[in-house]
Amino acid sequence: TFSMSVLRGSTLKGLLKPGRHKLIACHRRMQGLIAAHGNPREVLGIADLARPGMRFVNRQPGSGTRLLTEHLLAEAGVPPERIAGFHGPCEDTHVAVAAAVASGLADVAVGIEAAAAQFKLAFVPLIEEDYYLLCRKETLERVALVRLRELLAGTAWQEALLTLPGCAASAMAGDVHSAILAADFAVARESVVEAIEGAGLVVTATIPFNRML
Repeated sequence: TFSMSVLRGSTLKGLLKPGRHKLIACHRRMQGLIAAHGNPREVLGIADLARPGMRFVNRQPGSGTRLLTEHLLAEAGVPPERIAGFHGPCEDTHVAVAAAVASGLADVAVGIEAAAAQFKLAFVPLIEEDYYLLCRKETLERVALVRLRELLAGTAWQEALLTLPGCAASAMAGDVHSAILAADFAVARESVVEAIEGAGLVVTATIPFNRML
């Protein structure tokens, strides 16, 4: 499992093989900064992780959230070495980093909004991610995977996501996408939107490429 933002911003894309790996659309989720209730340290953006005295608790190496954090820091021009705790003890889940902040062991973490809400912590949105499941092409027709795709496309899954702050159903939940092309189309879409807006026009909607075929 991973998000498209992580796929575009990491070396994972090079590990996926065209025609061999497939993505199954799952849901959307909001990733952001988790801070103490009331946000007393006034954490407002990813660059604030490098402020003097700011204690950060990271996710484990290789996790999607850690890769996302590294990607966002690189975009902001912030070296991880400037962040207290970046290479220190880490946690394996969103709930665990939220618990570390709630207990006072850390001032800030990166995680999903639902984890922050569970501990009544402050949450500063950073990016909304499209979240996917990864599988091999030959497994798509197995009974378990067919049933999983049916459940992802069903109303019960969509209603369950509504109970989690920051989570929402994907309009294409359960659909299968090419692991490589999905990332390339996402990058192309962002470039086109940027060019259109740069010309002074307004983008009101985008249509997924696979729905135009």
